[in-house]
Amino acid sequence: MKRIKRIKKKIDNFLFDHPILRNTSFYTYSIIFCLFSAFLLAFSIRTFITPSQMIAGIEPGELPRIVSGGISGVSQNIVKIFQMCGMTEESLVNTIQSTFYAIINIPLIILAFLKIGKKFAIFSAINVVATSLFIQFLPSDFIDGISLHFANQLLARGLFAGIFSGLSTAIAFKVNQSAGGLDILSFYFAARKNKSVGSYIVLFNACIIGLYAILSLFSPDTFQLHFAAIEAYVFPNDFLKLFSSILTLTLFSVVYMFAYALVVDLINARNKKVQVQIITEQETLSDILIANFPHSATVLHGTGAYSKKDKTIIYMVVSTSETKHVVKVIQTADPNAFINIINLQQVYGKFFIRPMD
Repeated sequence: MKRIKRIKKKIDNFLFDHPILRNTSFYTYSIIFCLFSAFLLAFSIRTFITPSQMIAGIEPGELPRIVSGGISGVSQNIVKIFQMCGMTEESLVNTIQSTFYAIINIPLIILAFLKIGKKFAIFSAINVVATSLFIQFLPSDFIDGISLHFANQLLARGLFAGIFSGLSTAIAFKVNQSAGGLDILSFYFAARKNKSVGSYIVLFNACIIGLYAILSLFSPDTFQLHFAAIEAYVFPNDFLKLFSSILTLTLFSVVYMFAYALVVDLINARNKKVQVQIITEQETLSDILIANFPHSATVLHGTGAYSKKDKTIIYMVVSTSETKHVVKVIQTADPNAFINIINLQQVYGKFFIRPMD
């Protein structure tokens, strides 16, 4: 482990002295992760969320679709409206969904460019375009084979869809970019309210899932079943079957949504905070911490209950990603310091988060 750290340090020092190579490495690294994030999202959409209804051996409608969140979910709602109006065929679903996915992302990319950061916006735009292309051109034979295997396993599909989509978003956030869509909005609001990104994603996605369920209930086919139920004064089996199917898909879409948010918050540590409480005899430790981190601290003075010695108590809030570095700095300055770390739900007031480039 130490050898790996030494090698990494040598590489960092070498790149620091060679700015052109450093920039080339950065952009190559970012693009690789950007494309990988886009592939994961497109794979999730094509395989688990909206599998093709034209797979050999499957009757149309027998392979139910989960409602996804984000802009892909908005695209699903648009496709649903097109289908309700009789304006699209099954063979065009992927094309329409990928097209609207790219179009709706345009104003969000502009928001990211103006309010978050230029590099963040550019790589998010690349991610969106790559996702649209992957949705359209991923090989059907490969995708359909996996979709067929999970055809009637809605719970597995919901979980896998949430895991792959969440990984897509989290990987993008990890390298200071996004998978586009509502990820940009959730990141924008989370950065300003210092709250978990996943909580905003859940709120946005709940609205999208609810809209899709309403559209499904009020589609022309469903209306015919409504009228049949009124005329017969009972609910026919077809109506009950359809209503049950919509309710089931909504519930498994909620499973997808929570799995997605959980993965994002598990990996994305940028908006998570911890409180570090340090008890030390080193009076200058607070100055050392402020010199190494862009956060202030509160200093109290106390007395050790057993030793009766004067103690300095320092309270400091830092990002989760900074925790290891903070502990290392403290232990270097005072190996005998007592350190207590507490996870925080939310922070109010001024807290510095390094802006995106």
